Amino acid sequence: MKTYRSGWIAKNTGLTRKTMEDYVRRGYIHPLQSHQSNNYREYTDRDIEKAWTIKQLISIGYSHAEINEMIHSPGGLDVKQTIHGKIQRLEERKERVDQLIRYAHEIEERGTVPPCPGMVEK
Repeated sequence: MKTYRSGWIAKNTGLTRKTMEDYVRRGYIHPLQSHQSNNYREYTDRDIEKAWTIKQLISIGYSHAEINEMIHSPGGLDVKQTIHGKIQRLEERKERVDQLIRYAHEIEERGTVPPCPGMVEK
């Protein structure tokens, strides 16, 4: 079985040593202890795939509590029942960001922030 150390993982996948250690601490992954005297942790392909999946789920809005619940459920990291809600929340966030971009363009065109609506002289 091929194993990898955190330096290789960070360089080749973007999963940092800190992320891998956090996932070990949370019980998401279980690395092997090195047989050498240096006590390096060695991760399997399965550990790396699982860590990558978790990182992606966190990036789209899953909490550690949700991930922990999925990991300990019979289906594992099965997102079929919850992904729709995450997509809706991402769409809402996107809409808010689009509004902010339009407002920023308005400020750019005016050269200043528009006055407070309740304070505009009539």
